[in-house]
Amino acid sequence: MEVLARRLSNFVATPLGAALLLLAEVVTFFRKIVLDKDWTIPWDFTGYHLPLFCGVAKSIASGEWPWWDSFNYGGFPLFANPQAQVFYPPAWPFYLIAAAINERYWLEVYEWMTILHVWVAAVFAWRLARSAGAEAHGALLAGTTYALGAFYTAHISHAGAACAAAWLPLVWLGMFERRWRLVAVGLALSLLAGFPAMVYVAFGTALLIGDPRVWLRGAVGGIVLSAPMLLSAAQLAALSTAGERGVQEVGGGLHWQAWITLVWPAWISKTNIDSAGLPGSPEFLFVFCGWIALIAAMRNRDWRWWIVLAGVVAVMMGDRTPGFTMVYNWLPRTVKGSLYPEFFLAGFVLVIGVMAARGVGKYGLVATAIAFIELMTQNSRRVFHMAKVQDSGAIRPHHFEGSEETLLGVRALTGGEWRIETIDDSMAWTSAAPITRIPHIGGNDPLEMRGPSSVRALYAKRVWPDQRYRVLEDGTSPVLDLLNVRYLVRWAPNNTTPPEIPGLRFVRGLPGHSLYENPDALPRWYVAPRWRTFESFEQLRTIKPGAEALIEGAAGEGSAGTISDMTVRCAARCLVASSVVWYPGWTIRID
Repeated sequence: MEVLARRLSNFVATPLGAALLLLAEVVTFFRKIVLDKDWTIPWDFTGYHLPLFCGVAKSIASGEWPWWDSFNYGGFPLFANPQAQVFYPPAWPFYLIAAAINERYWLEVYEWMTILHVWVAAVFAWRLARSAGAEAHGALLAGTTYALGAFYTAHISHAGAACAAAWLPLVWLGMFERRWRLVAVGLALSLLAGFPAMVYVAFGTALLIGDPRVWLRGAVGGIVLSAPMLLSAAQLAALSTAGERGVQEVGGGLHWQAWITLVWPAWISKTNIDSAGLPGSPEFLFVFCGWIALIAAMRNRDWRWWIVLAGVVAVMMGDRTPGFTMVYNWLPRTVKGSLYPEFFLAGFVLVIGVMAARGVGKYGLVATAIAFIELMTQNSRRVFHMAKVQDSGAIRPHHFEGSEETLLGVRALTGGEWRIETIDDSMAWTSAAPITRIPHIGGNDPLEMRGPSSVRALYAKRVWPDQRYRVLEDGTSPVLDLLNVRYLVRWAPNNTTPPEIPGLRFVRGLPGHSLYENPDALPRWYVAPRWRTFESFEQLRTIKPGAEALIEGAAGEGSAGTISDMTVRCAARCLVASSVVWYPGWTIRID
């Protein structure tokens, strides 16, 4: 028995042994998510990131490059959205797996992709700690702390952030070993993962680790490697409402109460948050990364890591750090809109892990075991990262909010040819459109383009002032006809009489929803015998749908005509109009 224990101890001191042990820890920690189909990651993971993943996978399964999402906004450039991760190499094996299997299992594929990134983060944290001088067993404490500590526990629902954080230890390793190519690869992968807030973390913390000249070369290399994604995203951002997004007057960051959780993680509860008037999102209050790791970190004698810790904490605390608000207010609006200081929590947990690995000495294996047990006890059941699928609001390809009848009923009516709009109904109709395959004229993306946004503003109102999501306000607007909106979905409790809506006809009731028809909706492509010069979107309020159109050119007249299977027939010259969004660089070939 003693010989076996010694052999196991020696094995986990090797890179392969350490990687396998850390994999076992991560899978055990997230076991309900990856091994139980009834559990998933809630909130943004299923509400925003999963539809993007499904949109890309569906394009690949259809034999197409994921250029375009035709299910939101009348068309949206999927490839240009960084959070779709089209240019992110580690995502492609999972896209290909999803494209090859039944779409009912795509949620599970995406869960594995995210959780395996946590494992990659643990392995690179182990390697970083070894490079920083920790013994092999002590380095396991760094990997365990980083993977199972506060950051991933609180932010796993932000899939892009979870992916980007996996490469933070690699960036630090390159800086520590003065290997700018390693820094470049790490920064490029952080950029391509598509979560802007983590890009600031990667670039900012790297400056604290080593030679600024190494950082500069690595930064340039990372930007060059990420150029296709950056150029695509820049084009979309220039056309989007991202720059108009409301920016908080202060910089944000963690609250002082967060430090209580460093030693008493159970302090966070809904009662505490409500009574103290703290943020509704408790993830901003959580920093626990293990008592044993904290104790071991105190034994670190290398002052360089204490400087890194101080720098990370100063940014992480945001407005609670003297002078931060003044610096924040100097930043350009575009930077402020995507800078979230609380995401520097990733750097905090990582530096604590490295310091702990250095300070634990010969007791690394015992300390790692204790840390794993306490992190399992304190972190693995937190609501931040785990919920029942039925409670998470996750939409699947075979049901909408648990109802297959609702999904199939709406899908049958639209037939892929007509779009829907919502009346005081679930935001999931828009965000999950790439999953349900039910075209929606709206959406809820931070990079919503100004044109579609301005058009929908003519008849729909915002649910929240700082959000993109809109619901119908004027059911009689001719804009609905122009946008190919044939059906409108309204939330309705079961067994209630659907209200009458002027201009719309009640079609049928489905579990939790009522469907109305707009009989005057135009097809996506139609022939307009007359056209006027476009001056403002307000003109759409008075337009005669089907009889005229707006163009960026001189007004004119032509003949009426018909379109069948994209074959246009008209007696003389005519204008073919469409509600499909045009995007710079897109072309149409005419026979």
